[in-house]
Amino acid sequence: MVCMYLIICFVLGFVAITLIDTVGAIESRKQGFKYSRLSYISFCVYILLAVLVSRKYSLSIMLFTNALLGLYDGTIGFWFSIYLKANNGMTEEQEKEMLGVKSAIMMIIISAVCGIVGYGIAGV
Repeated sequence: MVCMYLIICFVLGFVAITLIDTVGAIESRKQGFKYSRLSYISFCVYILLAVLVSRKYSLSIMLFTNALLGLYDGTIGFWFSIYLKANNGMTEEQEKEMLGVKSAIMMIIISAVCGIVGYGIAGV
C-alpha cells in the first residue's frame, strides 16, 4: 500500500503522455500544425507528476519516476508519432535516425529537468 500512490501517479502520467502522443500525432496531421508544439503539454505532465510524487516521496524516487516516463515518451511515444504520421517536418529517414538512444536520452534529461522544477514547486 505504500507504493500505491506512486503507481497511480505513474499510470496517470503514462496515460497522459500516451494520449498526447497518439491523439496529438493524428490531429497534427489532420489540422496541419507542428507536432513539436505539443511538447509543452508533455512538459506540464512531467512537472505535475513531479509535484504529486514529491509530496509523498523523496527526490530520487521522483526523478526515477519522471525519467522512466521520459524514457517511455522518447522511445515508444516517439514511435507512435512516426507510426501515426505526425506533422513533425521530418523525412522518414530523419525520423528513423532520431528514433533510438538519442531521443530516449534527450527525453530522460528533459523529464528530469521538469522533475526538478516540479520538486521546487512542491516546496518539499
